[in-house]
Amino acid sequence: MGSDLKHNGSSRELEVPVIDLQGSRGERRSVVVQQIRSACVEWGLFQVINHDISPALMKKMFQVAKEFFDLPTEEKWKYSSSERTTTVDLFHGYGTKEFGTKGALDQGDQLRHRTLPLSARAYEQWPSHPPSFREIEEEFTQEHHKLKEHLFELISESLNLRSSFLNDFFGKDYAQTFLINHYLASVEQTPSMGLQNHSDICALTVLMQSVSGLQVMKDGEWVSVEPIQDAFAVNLGDQFEVCTVSLVPSLFPCRF
Repeated sequence: MGSDLKHNGSSRELEVPVIDLQGSRGERRSVVVQQIRSACVEWGLFQVINHDISPALMKKMFQVAKEFFDLPTEEKWKYSSSERTTTVDLFHGYGTKEFGTKGALDQGDQLRHRTLPLSARAYEQWPSHPPSFREIEEEFTQEHHKLKEHLFELISESLNLRSSFLNDFFGKDYAQTFLINHYLASVEQTPSMGLQNHSDICALTVLMQSVSGLQVMKDGEWVSVEPIQDAFAVNLGDQFEVCTVSLVPSLFPCRF
């Protein structure tokens, strides 16, 4: 998965699956489970709509995030976990990154918080400007966690396991990380903008997009994951690949 825009000459039009979660707790559950199974096997990534996180809350989260990154640099560095440097602490607080590997350059700002378990929260790294940021992040991550639990249930059933299996499997060791990537405007031509191609090290990434750029590898081609209003992109990470290969061999191909 990458946001360094790559283009291919294929005439095929490939579109990432979009799954409507409406009715997934009731009459449409079996249909949604089958759709998720197909998306996981064939893509490793899909988008979900009608997921029960309110569009109003999503809009508020976007807005306070934008207001935070619009702050002066010195103000943002107050929420860093370390002394100011040119590289980001990949796990805590605010930071910037600008480093190159594989002939490309990563650039951007990040704000990253451990939000679960509650004992891992470092509130001193949660912005107090804008004033509503912390309250909105609390609500958003709580609703985000509920969505994750529901997705874990549906993915478990798609594996022909009991619905609680994955939630039980991760259990008390489950950790939620809240991450905002702020990609900078490119001032010159570089091989990469934002992030290079990579896999996510977590189990599941549930991503709210605001701009185009996200891409996923499908059958040797980079396919754009275009933002959909009020949708989330759901990406299976490395941990899911490992645990599904270990628990249910050969069900999920190694896509990431």
